[in-house]
Amino acid sequence: TETSIQGWMPGEIQLTESLAIPGNLDPGRYKLEVGIVDRSTGSPAVRLAIAGGTDEGWYAPSQFEVVEP
Repeated sequence: TETSIQGWMPGEIQLTESLAIPGNLDPGRYKLEVGIVDRSTGSPAVRLAIAGGTDEGWYAPSQFEVVEP
């Protein structure tokens, strides 16, 4: 997104964004991984001070399920 993290101070930050899910996604459970990325590389650039991150810097705060209509 175009959200800037400049000026964020320690504490709770809430951000709401929309995410398009491809219409041809197979039914099943999926893990949603998020990160604060470098726009030029698309790779995570900031390590968050929370548990559960991958070695690459992605965090999985949620899962979702795709079902047949």
